Amino acid sequence: MPEPKHLSNPPIREAIVEFGVEPAPGVDFDSLSAVAQRMSNEYPSHERIQSFEGTIKIEAKTRTVEQTARVAEPRGYLLKSEDGARIVRVEANRFSFSWLTLYPGWDEFFAAAMGSWGCYRELLKPMQVDRLAARYINRMILSDELPVQLGDYLELPPQSTAGTRMESFLTQLHVCDDGDRALRASIIQASEHERRLVVILDIDTSKIVKCECGSAEIPEVFRDLRDFKNRLFFRSITPKTVRMYE
Repeated sequence: MPEPKHLSNPPIREAIVEFGVEPAPGVDFDSLSAVAQRMSNEYPSHERIQSFEGTIKIEAKTRTVEQTARVAEPRGYLLKSEDGARIVRVEANRFSFSWLTLYPGWDEFFAAAMGSWGCYRELLKPMQVDRLAARYINRMILSDELPVQLGDYLELPPQSTAGTRMESFLTQLHVCDDGDRALRASIIQASEHERRLVVILDIDTSKIVKCECGSAEIPEVFRDLRDFKNRLFFRSITPKTVRMYE
């Protein structure tokens, strides 16, 4: 099983860090709009996060169905950089930062995330942080030829039954860390419908916390989440797969 190491060409397609917060009293959509406005130079594209509500009422006696739907109040914003590579999600109880394509490495990624978090924290003044998460979505083109032995590439490959040929797969595991059971993760393995072996490896790590928004605990927890994610990634793939991205 490969040990975590630096990859010069990592298959990361999106990296995300997320803060779950307890909002300050009185935070509303106007408050979130102020955050979007403050960040507009760096993130000029603003998209509202809209909620929809609906009900279905079935009357057995008359065999009629009544449906209602309405657009609820907007919950926040998706803010995008001009090149579309960075996305900030702003809601009353959640802040997240995403980097798509050409992942620059943890240091640059995390510094950009913390800069945007600082603006959110300054304007909305959340009461506390109650959850931290780090998610990495990897897209790996493993073979141009089919069929292949999945065990050549994945440590925990899905199995098909005798007499059948697997056409696609989707597996999900929920795990916790042996050393710190508060560190939890969801690991999704899925194939794409192509004429080659393309696998999505989606690792979503999180930890429930209770700390002030400026606490030194925050970067420490994110380092733990990143290390946990790295261990899970390298334990999910074989040495052959690692060599493809060195």
